[in-house]
Formats: sequence, C-alpha cells, structure tokens
Amino acid sequence: MKLVCLGVLVILFFTQCSKFEDTEKPIITIQSPLNHDTIPGAVSEVTMQFTATDNKSLSSLILEITDSNGNNYFSDTKSIFGTNYNYKNSFIIAKHSSKYKELIMTVHIIDETKHEAIASSTFLIAP
Repeated sequence: MKLVCLGVLVILFFTQCSKFEDTEKPIITIQSPLNHDTIPGAVSEVTMQFTATDNKSLSSLILEITDSNGNNYFSDTKSIFGTNYNYKNSFIIAKHSSKYKELIMTVHIIDETKHEAIASSTFLIAP
C-alpha cells in the first residue's frame, strides 16, 4: 500500500510540475550604448549590445533607435529561441548638425507565453 501511495505521489508531482505556468517576464540587460553615453561624432557607427534571458523560452525581439520626435534611425525584429539570447549589431551614424543629437534605443522582448519586457537607453551623438 505504501508503494502504491508513493507511486501516486510521484505521478502527481510530475504532472503538476509539467503544468507549471510561466509567470515571469524576460530580463533585458543593455551593455551598449549605456544610458547617458556620449558617442563622438567622429565615430561612424554605434554598437548595440544586450542580453535577454527568460526562465522558460524567449520568442521574439524588437529593437528600435529613435529620436525624441519619433524619427527612426534603426530597427530590427527577430524570432529568438532558448532561455538566453545575446544581441550585437551596429548602425551607421548619419552626419548631422553641430548640435548634440539625443537618441533612444528601445529593446522589447517577448517570451513564448507572451510576457513582455521593455528596456531603453538614452544616449547622445556628439557633433
């Protein structure tokens, strides 16, 4: 009888664990450009780098670089898989006026259960 009860408990344990619902949203860690970075105008490209992690599985990413007026300077969308994802890319800086230009990098990550995380970094392009 003890063996039967133990067997039932083991079966219940494994069936309940497989039904464990994902309640955690992904985590985004931006490495570049960091908030308040100033990129010299003499540099011709900006490197974007971040990691995304999730306790279950990642699904997609949306990355945008915009200015405060909503003008888009760069965008990227991808399907991603697994629990860890490393992103590294760059975009060319267009020549601009003699003023500092403020840009915002926004990273939007979605996991397989549709939990979302958004992280952003505001940085300057020097003249």
